[in-house]
Parts: sequence; structure tokens; C-alpha cells
Amino acid sequence: MHPWVSRLLEPWLLRHAERQIGAYPDDVRATLARDLRLVDQRARAAEVLAGHGMVAEALRLQGEALTLARAVTAKVFPPGGSPDPLADRSSEAPSSTPTFDDEAGEGGVRDYERMARATARLHGMVGATLRTPRWILAQRVLRVGLVGVGVLVAAFVASRPDDRVEVTASTFFENRQPWSPRLAIDGRPETEWLTWNTQDGWLDVRFARRSIKKVRLLNAKNVPIDERATRDFRVEAYAGDKLKAAVDGSFGPYVPNPSWLELPLVASRVDRLRFVIKSSHKAGGGLAEIAWVD
Repeated sequence: MHPWVSRLLEPWLLRHAERQIGAYPDDVRATLARDLRLVDQRARAAEVLAGHGMVAEALRLQGEALTLARAVTAKVFPPGGSPDPLADRSSEAPSSTPTFDDEAGEGGVRDYERMARATARLHGMVGATLRTPRWILAQRVLRVGLVGVGVLVAAFVASRPDDRVEVTASTFFENRQPWSPRLAIDGRPETEWLTWNTQDGWLDVRFARRSIKKVRLLNAKNVPIDERATRDFRVEAYAGDKLKAAVDGSFGPYVPNPSWLELPLVASRVDRLRFVIKSSHKAGGGLAEIAWVD
């Protein structure tokens, strides 16, 4: 297998980690793991002390944690080998620590922070070599499972129809929201899009590309004024700017309680419907709802 392929697959197959595990008998790995647990316990205690201003005691505990971490590291990575984590002198504990907190000063704080970083670095390097075969198996199952879940989620999202719908119009009465074009697709028959006085107009509905068979329309009624409704109209289906199909229709004379009108409009892979008012009732036209059947 090419080296770059191995590097790419390593986070999922963990073959390098598996080889490292095989280098230590179970009893040796258990002893080293116990020592690392003690390193972690002392480092966390030192962090609590340092957070409460007890720098001298934090230095002592952190120094013990670092010294033990170095001892464990020397067993896993013999000095002079490659890699040699102990070659960095910043990972050494100071030869002496202050007895009292007020003797630590800023230098003591810096020593504590340096030792904490060094301990965490050594802990991470050694800990990676002391995993168990059961851990390797669990991680493989978890990581491959996460990839599988990700693929399924991506496939689900990609397969979902895009339900976003945008609507615009040539005009709407007084340019006020109670009669805006959005109301013609809100699913509520009591709301409606109305045009300006004595003006016809058009309403465009844009959606994700699809094939349709029918269009359903509900006329405006403009109660209680009863002066705006559409009489004759045309519905056009477009793919981009290309007209794919059209149908002419009429709601007939004005009625205060209009019924749904369904017309055949067969068009494949369209992304826009345009409702065009050709004639209207009294002061202007409008539309309560427009819908389509895929």
C-alpha cells in the first residue's frame, strides 16, 4: 500500500496503534497504565492548587507528576531513540521548589505552567502506545460507524426535495403586507394577494425544479368590500426563461365564497409558475391561493 494511502487510512484503521500495542505484554502495559493514571491524578490536583493561588504546593505536585511521566516515557521511548521525547530540556522538573507560596513569585508560576505543558505532552505520547486491543476494536467500530452515519445523513439530505418557494408580483395593493404576494402561497384561504386599483398584473412562484400535472387556484374575494377579484387569467409554466406549458382559464362572475379551480397543466422539469390576470372584477384583481400537483 502506498505510504500516503496508509496515512490517509490510519485514523480509521489504527494499524500503527495496533502495532504499538503488540510491542508490550499485558502485564507491562497494565503497570505503565497505572503509572499514567497517577500522573494524571497528581497533575489535576496541582491544577486545582494553582487555581487557588497555592503555587508552592502546585509546583511540588506538578514536579512529581512530571518526574513520573518522564520515567514512564523512558520505558516506552528509550533515550536517544527516535522519537526521543526526553531530549527537550523543558520537560525536566526544577531541582528545587519554594517552600511557601509567597516565595514562588512569577517565576514559580511560569515553572508550573511549563511543567504542566510538558506533563500533558508526555502523557499524550505515552498514552497512545498503551491502548488495549479492545480499545482498538471499539475505536474502529465507532469511527467506521460515524462515517456510515455521515454517509446516510448526507444521502438523506441530498434526497430530500427542496421545499423552498419564493413569490413575487408585478404589484400589490398599497404595497402593504395584508395584500402581499406571499399570501397567495401561505395555505390560508382567508388571506389573499390583491392588485392596485384598476390594475391587472402577474404573480410569479419559484420553486425547485420539478414536473407538474395540474394547477389549483382559489380566487380572491376582498370581503367585505367585494371590489377585487380575478375574472379571466392565464397560468404559464417555465424552466428558467423558457415557456414549457400554459393554460387559460376563468373564474367567471364574482362570488363572495369562491371554490377551488383545478386545471390541467402538464410540464416537465419546470421551476416557475406565472399567474397572469387578463381581466378583473371592479377595482382590481387578486388571488387567494395557488398550488400545483406534481
